[in-house]
Amino acid sequence: MADRFRFMTIRLVMLVALAALLAPGCDEEAGSDTVAVEINGAWYHLELADDPETRQLGLGGRDHIDADGGMIFVFKSPLVLYFVMRDCLAPIDIVFLDSSGRITAMHAMTIEDPEPEQKEGESDSAYNTRRAEYDRGLPKYSSRFAAQFALEFAGGTLDTLDLKPGDKIDLDTVKLKKLAR
Repeated sequence: MADRFRFMTIRLVMLVALAALLAPGCDEEAGSDTVAVEINGAWYHLELADDPETRQLGLGGRDHIDADGGMIFVFKSPLVLYFVMRDCLAPIDIVFLDSSGRITAMHAMTIEDPEPEQKEGESDSAYNTRRAEYDRGLPKYSSRFAAQFALEFAGGTLDTLDLKPGDKIDLDTVKLKKLAR
């Protein structure tokens, strides 16, 4: 009887360990900060930007975006959005989606001059003025119509996806909207 109990215990431990190994990794079902999205047969694992701080930072500061990576921006409500390439070191393609997942606009965003750094001896005030001028001069990429989501991919991805405004991308919009802060 003791041997049978020990065998059952070992078997249970192995099943739990196997389940942990096979559990979903970086996708929304796993409760992580990544959402898996399928577009025309290709899967993308997009980092979730659902709060003001994460949306402001976006993909800034990165010099590489994986071919199946990127970011999904989720807003509390639909509005006309404008994105810029602030502190972005790699080209980015963006797709704006309305509250139902329909494409409102798409853009290939190019790398701009790097954000100005504070010069030695420059006052904070002077630096902030220069930086504000830089920000005002950045090209603005518009959603054209009210959008609630934006998908960003590595530059050149749009060339492979065969998308056009009006197409629908299948997202769990209900779940995503609940995440927006």
